[in-house]
Amino acid sequence: MAVNKLEIIECAIEQLDKKEPEMIKNMLIQFMKENLQAPKAKKNLSVFDFVATDKEELKIRPVMGGVFMDKKNKVAVATDGHVMMVSKSEYKANNFKSGIITKDGKTIPGKYVNYEFVLNQYKDIKHIKLYDEKTLIDMALITQAEWELMDGLTAPCIPITPDKDCAIDFFPIRRLPILLSVGLEGWMHDKCAFLYEDDDKKIFIMSVVTSEHYTNRVINEK
Repeated sequence: MAVNKLEIIECAIEQLDKKEPEMIKNMLIQFMKENLQAPKAKKNLSVFDFVATDKEELKIRPVMGGVFMDKKNKVAVATDGHVMMVSKSEYKANNFKSGIITKDGKTIPGKYVNYEFVLNQYKDIKHIKLYDEKTLIDMALITQAEWELMDGLTAPCIPITPDKDCAIDFFPIRRLPILLSVGLEGWMHDKCAFLYEDDDKKIFIMSVVTSEHYTNRVINEK
């Protein structure tokens, strides 16, 4: 039987007199989980969703604030330094000197980052089977709640596969909408990165390296 939010708070208050800090913590995590918004797939995932938005990053590499229309390979490319998308269908030929454009059609001068070099680093990719969507979302909500309660410093992340070769490579929760948008099939893994590929696009997402202890705890708490 589901416990409503008020009952969770009342139970946590009762434990104060019993001096049960771990139980109180778990109740608070459950309460926060009930109040968090679950990750959702984006309706129309676009290469523009992968451009950099961090102001400090853009000061250093302003070209990452736009999409690179690569005439040589006839693909549209965007990255924020942690995720990348290469799309055939979103490529648009243009006469701009730099070939880097923003969503509103403005051009960004400069030379784009060597995205091909990054992708070519991953040659030992292995197809992986992911946890089902319900499990992924549940783990994400619990981990996010605990992270907010404990004021975590590193970005919250979760395991997305039971594959032992990925035991310490976790998926950043803030990137889950990307995964949910393209689906659970077609994902691969190779040294600190998760990759996806279909007939139209390639997606690259850097993993968060964790410890075995952290891996086991998150899986056991889901």
